Amino acid sequence: MTSKKTSDDIHDIIYNVLNCILIEENIRDAFHSDNFVDLNHFIHLFPNLHVNQLDVLDNGGNWTFITKNKLTKQKIKLLNHNHPKFDESVGKLLGYPCYKDYKILDTEYSIYLMVEYKYKNNVFHNQMFGNRCLKKDSLNVFDKYAHKSNQVIPNYKLLLDKFNIKNIKFYSVISSKDDAYHIELIGLLINMMLVDAGIMKGLVLLGVELIDSYKKIINKYFSNIQLSIQYSNSMDDDIILCSTEQYRDHSLNEHEYNEFTKYKNENTNKHTAVLVVYINIKNVNNLIYLDIESQCKSTSKTKFKQLLHDTKSMIDKYNNVMESLHFKINKFDIMFH
Repeated sequence: MTSKKTSDDIHDIIYNVLNCILIEENIRDAFHSDNFVDLNHFIHLFPNLHVNQLDVLDNGGNWTFITKNKLTKQKIKLLNHNHPKFDESVGKLLGYPCYKDYKILDTEYSIYLMVEYKYKNNVFHNQMFGNRCLKKDSLNVFDKYAHKSNQVIPNYKLLLDKFNIKNIKFYSVISSKDDAYHIELIGLLINMMLVDAGIMKGLVLLGVELIDSYKKIINKYFSNIQLSIQYSNSMDDDIILCSTEQYRDHSLNEHEYNEFTKYKNENTNKHTAVLVVYINIKNVNNLIYLDIESQCKSTSKTKFKQLLHDTKSMIDKYNNVMESLHFKINKFDIMFH
């Protein structure tokens, strides 16, 4: 049934199948399926669910909502993009606990229901849905979603085996506005670790006016990194090049620019592999996408074994960085898009 699908398609289907299970079990009322997803690959497995295609957008585009109960005319009316309660109605339908906080821009927390699963001997993480919330205790609702999801998922083993999905575990993640800044800084420092350790050729930084701040970070934590201001033709602006080599100020062409951000590039647009890192802050697990990526023909991690080995080996070298910012690196991994 799924043998003709590409790996990217498979993960879209897995996401949709898991959401259908959550609806079937009344954990959420609905989910929004992207228009490009072929519903025929999974929806027939859930005869109790309804597919609702609604013209909700000004440009004539439609959204597809999968629900357990067929949407009433009153609900459909609220789901029109021009209706004053559109955002609130969509959030409520999708099961967002903080749907009333949606339009409050200064929300304090972002909370996510995540899922981990094994597909063809590789472990993947995916976000089921997330919500901006004013109160931290909204995490309790997401914890309950995760707990109930983990309770019911064994009942669908035969179904999930058809898609080669195993070891499914739902969990919740929370981050605050302060955490977001903290995580951004940690992501920058981990990227710099990769450069300092010689794993990444260089790092492109934006904001030339911040060069003094970058220099303070480098002087405090790193011994092999040098900075130089460059002009990037591809970005049409000045950038800062962070590298272990000394580069004279000059104009970077697009090929040179890409050399600093690609890893074993195969010059294909089939798959994008990105190096990610799992960190722990205040006993909360977070996922950070790093600046190493590769265009590749398959989703096999074999070609990245050396990269993952090198990143694992370097962790202890930078304990001072982790202790200073109160975080711990759990592991590095590769994610495919």
